[in-house]
Amino acid sequence: MTMTIDANQVEKLAARGLPAEVIADFLGVPRDAFAASMKDDPAVDAAWRRGKANLQAKTMEWLVISARKGSVQAQIYLADRVFAVGDTGADPNDQARRVRDALRAMEAVEHDGLRYVVEIPPELPEAEWVAAYNPASGGSPIRDS
Repeated sequence: MTMTIDANQVEKLAARGLPAEVIADFLGVPRDAFAASMKDDPAVDAAWRRGKANLQAKTMEWLVISARKGSVQAQIYLADRVFAVGDTGADPNDQARRVRDALRAMEAVEHDGLRYVVEIPPELPEAEWVAAYNPASGGSPIRDS
């Protein structure tokens, strides 16, 4: 019995991040038959690859949008993964330079103004935080007079 697998459905499901086994289950096709069709039918294999590539492109787009909006996590991820900042060795000055260069490159692509990276200070012990920010007075820092 020959099974026909709809390549358009495979592409759409792969673009949602579903693994091949789940796509087979969704389509009601035995997993081994689906795996064989990916090897034997160039259209199914191409659809699988297009769907995965589409997801990767959208994910990167969302990541860049988040970085442009100021997400420090997205900026660090892009700097590390896309610009290979993490592969700079142990010299922190070299790493800082590469991160700075990566962020400048992102800013140059943006064309709509500056974005700022905010450094979040280390967490304070509760007693120091209460002493510094006096939450009973509305949270304003206590200023020395």
